[in-house]
Amino acid sequence: MHQHQYSVQLFAQPEFSLVFLSFVFNFIWEVVQSPFYLFKREWSDNATVCTLYCTGVDVFMTLGIFWLVACIAQNRWWFLDVTTAYQYLFLGLAVASSIFMEYLNVFVAHDWKYASFMPTVAGIGMFPILQWLLIPQLIVFILRRQFGQGRRAAASFK
Repeated sequence: MHQHQYSVQLFAQPEFSLVFLSFVFNFIWEVVQSPFYLFKREWSDNATVCTLYCTGVDVFMTLGIFWLVACIAQNRWWFLDVTTAYQYLFLGLAVASSIFMEYLNVFVAHDWKYASFMPTVAGIGMFPILQWLLIPQLIVFILRRQFGQGRRAAASFK
């Protein structure tokens, strides 16, 4: 098999699109929501590095949750399942992970705190929760559109 065929196969994998979409959407979100955070001095001195770091964590969380749902569904193509049970699992795990990470970084590691105008619920910022309510759903929607043509949800877990 030629190198070109390997690259074509890479682009045909849902994880490639998921990582790309997750990076783009989460980077934009992190930039927009950054005024609602107060970071440690060593982080705030370089906003670009801080934003890229947070975006990287978002991407790895998204990919990890995607794979966890794939393991549970025993199907890497679970997002094509029109019953949406796996989509709700993906969403629930994403929001739960976001709440956990915010709690860990705000109250345990003290990596950041919220600006006074950040709306919160039980001490957790609403914008990161909203981020994880919206972006995973948008990614699943786009993956369904991209891979739904000519593929079946019954594809084997590989």
